[in-house]
Amino acid sequence: LAISEENPGSSGPSLQSSFWQAAVVAALQESDDLSGVRVTFSVPDGIDGPSAGGVAALSLLSAINQRELPDDFAFTGSILPDGTIGHIGGIVEKLRAAKEQGVSRMLIPTGMRLAEDMTTGELIDLKQLAAEFRIKLVPVRNLTAAYREIHRLPNDSQSNAGELRAKLPGAFESLLLRDCQKNLSEGDSIWEKIDEDVQGGMLAHPVSQGFLTAESARQALRAGQFCYASDQALLWGEFLKARKRNESFFEAYAKNVPAEGLYPTLSKEINRLKADVPTPETVLDQLATELSPITSQLFFNIYDAYGLARMVSQMDNQLRADFAEIEALKADDIPEGQTKEQLLFQTAVDSQTMQLLVAHFINQNLNGYHAIATRQGETLSGGPDWLLKLVGAPADVDVNRAQQVERFFYTAFRSIQTTFQTVVINSKAEAYDLPVANVLDFLVTYDSTLNYKIPVYEKIHQLHGALEDEGSDNALRFKATFNAHLCASSVAELSGIVVRWSELGAFVNDNDILVYKETSLLSQLIREARRNSIEKMNQCHEKGIPCVSSIWMFEGAEAGRDDPNADKVDVLTLYWQASLQAQALQMLFPLKKKP
Repeated sequence: LAISEENPGSSGPSLQSSFWQAAVVAALQESDDLSGVRVTFSVPDGIDGPSAGGVAALSLLSAINQRELPDDFAFTGSILPDGTIGHIGGIVEKLRAAKEQGVSRMLIPTGMRLAEDMTTGELIDLKQLAAEFRIKLVPVRNLTAAYREIHRLPNDSQSNAGELRAKLPGAFESLLLRDCQKNLSEGDSIWEKIDEDVQGGMLAHPVSQGFLTAESARQALRAGQFCYASDQALLWGEFLKARKRNESFFEAYAKNVPAEGLYPTLSKEINRLKADVPTPETVLDQLATELSPITSQLFFNIYDAYGLARMVSQMDNQLRADFAEIEALKADDIPEGQTKEQLLFQTAVDSQTMQLLVAHFINQNLNGYHAIATRQGETLSGGPDWLLKLVGAPADVDVNRAQQVERFFYTAFRSIQTTFQTVVINSKAEAYDLPVANVLDFLVTYDSTLNYKIPVYEKIHQLHGALEDEGSDNALRFKATFNAHLCASSVAELSGIVVRWSELGAFVNDNDILVYKETSLLSQLIREARRNSIEKMNQCHEKGIPCVSSIWMFEGAEAGRDDPNADKVDVLTLYWQASLQAQALQMLFPLKKKP
């Protein structure tokens, strides 16, 4: 292999390495060792970096097959050993350069939707920028896909197997992007004013660290995973705004110390915040009169407020237990230099500060839920590029069908609840020699999903029972459709919990950590669940049914699959949720074909 340089010695080592990699990958692609072949790459003056690896491999592969490269394209992306096109930087600037050269097509690596402008630091939507430049932006996964695109060859159905074709409606995607950037910006402005030591404590705290999700939101944004990015950005912005409200409360307390003291004052404020919100049921009642049934798939998380409220109650119960333990201390057991009153005070501050923070978060979330839900629902059901073109008007699901599908998934939910009771609860009672009534308390200590969702499962039964008394057909269609989605999602969650505690052989080790015996089985289940979810979502796509909730779950699963710290049973559950949500949509809106 030779590199011909305009100025000898000016090309960098990274560029040279990428050319060698490109030559190897192109040869492997053709199963040809290119013995006796001299390959020469000509490069301009003073360049380096791996970004030309993809186009170098494409050029060589085309030369091997005696295909001349067209002059209407640009291609940026590194080349990996298996032919995958890897991510690179400076893509905004490369798009601008492509425009100046009159390029009509530009190939980029899959999973790059937003990128930073290297001059301003602003996140740029590559799809939108390319459209402004009238350049066709083509994400490619590997060398094979790039080769077929450049030479305009027919798609290989085998190489496209397992590729997700379902997409978000354009207007809905734009809305998520705007909201995501707004929440990130608001959270950032608060975070920057927090002392670094305090930031470190927040990042280490087991509760607050779950809300500090700015980096995962930005990673998802760049990958074009707007649903997952929107969730993560909302957590970040809303949690930090709740913390700011906490600070304001304590500043006011310091200036006007109530006679009754901190503990009862905090308790009173927490209870006030709990009462000063609409219930999820009230919000759902409003949405049912304002939006079409197809939008109900967006609101699967509305009952999560009850899970957060359960968390606050558990913190308060633990605080009371800690109070009793401190009160029982003998004088010799109290740390030197402290009094029992000081211990009680500090314990109350530590616990109730977090309780108040979560209560503020719930308060903000429920008070703002209707406005966000309405904007999202109206964008989905009113978008000119999606629902209004559908044959069969899925917004007007038949009331009998809605009830029928809701009953089907409700029955499935009750069935998996029974399975959970017999396979998990009863078996663990025997295995750990615990009373059946105490097994759930043991499980939720190590299973955060179960702990968080217990109140949601109770609401499913209540909503199902209330459907019979719903007076309005419009509200009945909406709520039945909503509960069908909620049941489908919950079937997947409980199935994951059953698999965690039974088939995967989960146990608590000597370090009090939950571990799995059957990790190879878990990997197999994830691969199969991912394949099935893509298949079901693509079926929705072919029928013209917007499967936003499935895409939402799928993006979360994809993020967790790549996160070494994520519980992989949660990943499995999300893929199952994506699949079951897509199946529910097809049953609710049985269109024969895409218009």
